[in-house]
Amino acid sequence: MTNHPKIVLHLGPEKCGSTTLQAAMAPDGPLADRVLAPVLDPYAVIALEQDPVDESIMAHFRNQITQAMAQAQGRVLVLSHEMAFKSLPILKNLADLACAFSRDVRAIAYVRRQSDLIVSGFGQWHFRSRARLDEAADVMRAHGVDPDLFRALERHLIAVILGGWSVARQPSGHVYFNWSQSVPERSKVLERFGIPLLVGALPGRRQAQALVPDFVQRLGLPGPEVTMAPLRNPSYHPYLIEAAATAIQAGADLPGPHDGNDFYGQAAAVIADAPGHTAFVTLLKSHIDSCFAASNCQFAMAQDLPQARFPPAMTVSRSRILAEIQDQARRRSALDPDQRAQEAGLREVMAKLLWQKAQKRH
Repeated sequence: MTNHPKIVLHLGPEKCGSTTLQAAMAPDGPLADRVLAPVLDPYAVIALEQDPVDESIMAHFRNQITQAMAQAQGRVLVLSHEMAFKSLPILKNLADLACAFSRDVRAIAYVRRQSDLIVSGFGQWHFRSRARLDEAADVMRAHGVDPDLFRALERHLIAVILGGWSVARQPSGHVYFNWSQSVPERSKVLERFGIPLLVGALPGRRQAQALVPDFVQRLGLPGPEVTMAPLRNPSYHPYLIEAAATAIQAGADLPGPHDGNDFYGQAAAVIADAPGHTAFVTLLKSHIDSCFAASNCQFAMAQDLPQARFPPAMTVSRSRILAEIQDQARRRSALDPDQRAQEAGLREVMAKLLWQKAQKRH
């Protein structure tokens, strides 16, 4: 066993700045002279969830860490993968591997406001999943709300509120965004190995450039200030999301959650800048954040995080949001039939254009 280099487990989780940080640690990134972050095979990482783990998988990681340490030359070795946060067995096995090579191991994770996480996940994955779109519609119907009166993001948020947090689960099936519960669970796993977990709050869009410098500080690295424009996983224009969701629910064979980023990126490139959230979406998001307000406050105090990153835009009770959903449904169903038909027709035209583009792709 050696004491150097320092090994850091960057746990993610998803939609919490991992793309920006991994780009900063890449061979051509601004941290390349101070950090070595070998790319972890996602299939091998998932195999760490087995009990017991196949020896060939453990040997794979031991070889990768050995080679990385030989190349480190004083740099911090960072093992970065979002599955390390989602899965406690994977976290335990990565911690075990890291501690076999260094006495100086720490873990870093970033968190964000729950409604932003849910909206971001929908905008990257769920809008192009027929199963998830159908699930949201089924939840709404089960609660007596007509899904056809609402747009795709609205349906998703309403279904989360009516059907429970599992509706907002990640594509892997994990639900972990109650930070006051999930972070202590992961800290407890790491405590067995004597590994501290450092938790950061993901900066908002206006302060997004502060993420990499914050990460550098948590790594314990000296050196010059790092400036880097934030990178984001694909999150698409609301009009594109609506068109794709409409086409997919109509039976169109569009690329799914883990396919066709190039297709959606090209389709979005011809659309103007996205509008902000509607007042109704803001209410839905505010209710979700209101549900976590008390636990987020306690969590932020315990982790010494800026509390301003977590409170809802406004406090919205469950009784109010349920009344708002019903009121929106009544008002929209009472719209002039021609007006409703015009909006439905616009969605259909956009969906057909997207479907035609997809057919040309093949």
